[in-house]
This record gives sequence, C-alpha cells and structure tokens, in this order.
Amino acid sequence: MTKRAKKLPWLKFYPSDWQAEPTLKGCSLAAKGLWIEMLGLMAHSVRHGYLCRFNEPEPPSIDDLAITVGASVEEVKKCLQEIESKGVFRRCQKGIIYSRRILKDATRRRLNRKYQRSKRQNDHINLLSSGSYKSVRPVSVERPETKDHSSDLS
Repeated sequence: MTKRAKKLPWLKFYPSDWQAEPTLKGCSLAAKGLWIEMLGLMAHSVRHGYLCRFNEPEPPSIDDLAITVGASVEEVKKCLQEIESKGVFRRCQKGIIYSRRILKDATRRRLNRKYQRSKRQNDHINLLSSGSYKSVRPVSVERPETKDHSSDLS
C-alpha cells in the first residue's frame, strides 16, 4: 500500500485529451460514464491510481462497484467488459484495475518534486558559498509600529 503524506483533492483532467483518447472513441456513453466514475474512485483510493475496495488494497467486487456508482450490476458488467475490451484500462498482477494516466501523472509529479527539492538545496548551497547571505538582512519577527489613523477621519 502506498502511503501519501497528503491526498490530492483534485485530478488533472484535460477535456481535449479525454475527447481525443482513441480507446474511448468507440465506447458507449454509459461506458464512458463508468470510466470517469472509476477515475474519481482511483484518485481517492488507498493506492493512488488503482481501483481498490473502500480502504483496502483489494479490487472491489462488481456488486461493490455497482453500489458505489449507482448503477445495476448488469449495467456495470456490460460497461466494464466494453471498456476493458477497448483497452481503456489495464490490470495489475493481482487483478486490480489501474489508470495508466493517473500513474504517469503521479510519476511526473514525484520527479518534479525531487527536482525542485534538489534545486532548492543547490541554490541554498550556492548562496552560502558565495557569501550572498551576509548581505541579506534577517526578517524581523516583531511587527513595525503602525500609525494611528483615527485622527485622519475628521
């Protein structure tokens, strides 16, 4: 189970990418609706990007998924078979459905965070070695006194 310090409250969604996605082109409106519901569930899953059962790292049953998305079991089965046959999603070795896009975005975010952290450390080291910190005044913790403007109202 992947432990994240903070859950993302949003998911990157580009309408042009969604509409241009070749695997979704031939899917019915109902199947596309199920997929977007599944993406929302994967974004808040205990394993980011994987369709897990509630707070467990296991795949949900068709019944669980149907209840969660508010559809009949038959409709969910039909739509799930449709989007799987079109190659919209993949399954890991344990059979858990995952979104390649969510995982790709997570990897990109992790690499950017690592890059930013190392850049900030290098910038800090360069400032220390150049002596630039000596010319920077420390920030005062105390607030400066403010002028009383009550006499200006008359």
